Amino acid sequence: LCMKGWALCIKGRTDEGLPILLQGVGMWRGMGAKLRLSQYLGFLAEAYLVAGDVAAGLAAAEDSRQVATRTGEMLQ
Repeated sequence: LCMKGWALCIKGRTDEGLPILLQGVGMWRGMGAKLRLSQYLGFLAEAYLVAGDVAAGLAAAEDSRQVATRTGEMLQ
């Protein structure tokens, strides 16, 4: 779902893609998955930027950074 939603957004179909991407991120979090969550949040940040919602994009990017730091996916 995350990849499908992101791909739709990148193609300019944000009205269709964002809800799918958000559902995928919610499911990933709901499962308690930690790895790759930062990547999906990065996709979400990009999708928000494509949709013109800079504030939401920056918030998703910060969320992605925090998750990556906690999981060790981003070394400091």
